[in-house]
Amino acid sequence: MNLALFRLALRRLLLRRRSLLLALAPLLAALIAAIDAGEGTADAQSFADIMEALFLPTILPFLALVIGASALGEERDDATILYLASTPLSRLAIVLPALAAAALTTIVVCLPGLLIVIALAPGDDASLSTTAWALASVVGGACAYTGVFGALSLLVKRPVVIGLIYVLFWEGSIGTFAPSARWFSLGAYARAVTAGGLPSETDTNVPAIGAAAAFAVLAAVAGVTTWWCGRRLTRVELP
Repeated sequence: MNLALFRLALRRLLLRRRSLLLALAPLLAALIAAIDAGEGTADAQSFADIMEALFLPTILPFLALVIGASALGEERDDATILYLASTPLSRLAIVLPALAAAALTTIVVCLPGLLIVIALAPGDDASLSTTAWALASVVGGACAYTGVFGALSLLVKRPVVIGLIYVLFWEGSIGTFAPSARWFSLGAYARAVTAGGLPSETDTNVPAIGAAAAFAVLAAVAGVTTWWCGRRLTRVELP
C-alpha cells in the first residue's frame, strides 16, 4: 500500500470538523449504557442489546457510509483521482489507501463511544473475551462497510442518499429482525462476531458460522469490494 497516499487520505478524512460531529453518534449508545449502569441493570444482555440492536446495524454503517462514500467520491469530484490516474500507479494502488484510511477513520470515530459501552454495559459480566470480540466486530464491520460504500460512490452520483436508505431499511430493520435476511446482512455477520464474546446471550438472528468465520466473511467483503473499486476505476468517468 502507498503510505504517502494513505497519510494524505487519513488527514483529509479524519482531521476535519465533520469527524467530531460524527463521533457524537456512538455516544448515543454510550448514553444508553450509562443509564443502564446507573439503574443497576447493566449485564451481558444489556451489552448485547446495545451492540446488536443499535451500534452494529445502525450507528456503525451510518458512519461508514458518510466516511466511505467521501473517501473516493470527494477525490473524484475535486479531480484528485484524475491526477493520480495519470501517474504510473495502478488503480488498486489508488483505491486501497483511500478505503483503508476510511476504515481507520470510521474505527477511530466509533472508539470513544464504543469504549464507554464496553466499560459500562456488561456490568459484572465484562471480560477480556467480551471486549476483544466487540472490538473485532467494529473493525470487521468498518472495513466491510467502507468497502461497500466506497464502491457505491463509484456507481452513483448520490451514494449517501442511496446508502442511507440501505442502512435504515435493510441493516437497521429487515437485516436485524428478519431471520431470512441474516445471511445477506453485513450487520448480521458483525453481530455474530460480537456474540463470540457472549456465548450465553447469543443473538439468534445471526449466521450460524461462529465468530471467527463471521469476521472472515467481513474481511472477504472488504477485500472483494476494494478489488472491484480498482477495476471500476478503470472504467469510471473521471472529471
